[in-house]
Amino acid sequence: MKQIYDKIENNMVSYESIPMTKFILKGVCKISVIVPLRGRKRFVSPLTRSFMKAQKPEVDTCITFVEHSNKPESGFVKDEYSVNYIHIPCAEEVPFNKCLAMNVGAIFSAKAQYFLFHDVDLIVRSDFFLNIDKNVEKKKCKAIQTFDKRKVLNCPSMLTEDIINDKVNFDDFKEGWRGIYDHGRYGAPGGSIMVHKDIFFKVGGFDPELWHSYSPEDLFFWDKVNLFTNMETCDSPVNEVFHLHHELQQKRNPEFRAMMVLYKMWYRQGEGEKMKICDYKRDLIKEYER
Repeated sequence: MKQIYDKIENNMVSYESIPMTKFILKGVCKISVIVPLRGRKRFVSPLTRSFMKAQKPEVDTCITFVEHSNKPESGFVKDEYSVNYIHIPCAEEVPFNKCLAMNVGAIFSAKAQYFLFHDVDLIVRSDFFLNIDKNVEKKKCKAIQTFDKRKVLNCPSMLTEDIINDKVNFDDFKEGWRGIYDHGRYGAPGGSIMVHKDIFFKVGGFDPELWHSYSPEDLFFWDKVNLFTNMETCDSPVNEVFHLHHELQQKRNPEFRAMMVLYKMWYRQGEGEKMKICDYKRDLIKEYER
């Protein structure tokens, strides 16, 4: 595990030193939805529209987009939709660090009971937040993937264009409608996961010291969470999310293979060693717990 400790130490993040720009319109809620972002500007409005239709008085939510990029391409979202927005500036050649964006959202956006980390390419229906709330109440859980069976449903390219151009009703979405399909494989643990704030800080948050670009960051976080509580899924009632069509990103990270070697090293460790990593990471962010 020395390689993991060394990498964390060599890439330590000083959150107070990040020269971010914050627009926080809502500072307290039950569920803080955090969307990490670089590029895919075309997906920001459709996702936000689907979130806004899903917001209900019974479930107090707020939405924060956290953009890690050279320029704040999606800053329009704060003005057009009155949601929170944080920009983390970086040089153009610096890889997108999704973990950094998610941690910054949890630490510096709304004070909340739960953090919901959601990919920008996953559209939801209007019952999304209500179904999550019902599942959490029923299961009494502190961590949950916000859809059923670890599967997203996929939107073909023509439907994706109509979604972007606001030509659809999100509540019409279901398997088979307009070519929406299930690719038949379980997805990676991630995409849209919600954890209680206590669990987030107990596992040390996400891990920007270890991962960037397309990487096993969600696998790693999922493993850490499962050391402390069971990660449930939204199956009672069933929740579904809908993946917008885009080019796959795996081949764009030249370090992907090396990252998978590091992840497998972690995976083979016993629970005690994994707990030590979590304790180490927890100490790095515990001052930000609210």
